[in-house]
Amino acid sequence: MTDKKIGVRERILRTAMELFYVQGIQNTGINQIIEEAGIAKGSLYRHFASKNDLIRACLEEYDKYIHRTLMEIVSTTYNFTEFSNEWVNFMVRDYSKRYRGCPISESAYHIEESNTEIHEMIRGLFDKYRALLSQIFSRMKKSGLLRQNTDTDLLAQRIILLYEGALAMYRMTRDMKIIEDLRELMPAVYSQMS
Repeated sequence: MTDKKIGVRERILRTAMELFYVQGIQNTGINQIIEEAGIAKGSLYRHFASKNDLIRACLEEYDKYIHRTLMEIVSTTYNFTEFSNEWVNFMVRDYSKRYRGCPISESAYHIEESNTEIHEMIRGLFDKYRALLSQIFSRMKKSGLLRQNTDTDLLAQRIILLYEGALAMYRMTRDMKIIEDLRELMPAVYSQMS
């Protein structure tokens, strides 16, 4: 995992993100991150005072990736069905690599309940995604791409529920039909809202 061409902080982050994602946060120790990043222990603590600081930085990086992805999807779609299809296309592309689910959800599953600081951050990130989707849907509504009576907050909440549920089912079964089903399920949820 070591890439000497990038800075130490970036190397620590990339290594931790990969290990946290693949092994889970609780199964990844600081010593393993140090070893796989090819750094000295002091270097890690110079950039991150604690494992929680490192987890928080990883969550912020995951957040940037998800936000960037959603914005790319929105920039190429002109109605809700296209948006749904592009989201599924993104998922299919991502799953063709090694995919274990939403990295933020994965983090939530692996953080001890007593770590309220990180759980609060994760809740805040999901609230942020719901708000972002609601804003996207509001813009679609203003442009005439969604019905004017659409409750964009409720639509955002339901789409996130479908997405997270599909991820969980895919992870259990590895059946891509579950993901492909979202092409019909997302528009169906929208069409039932009035």
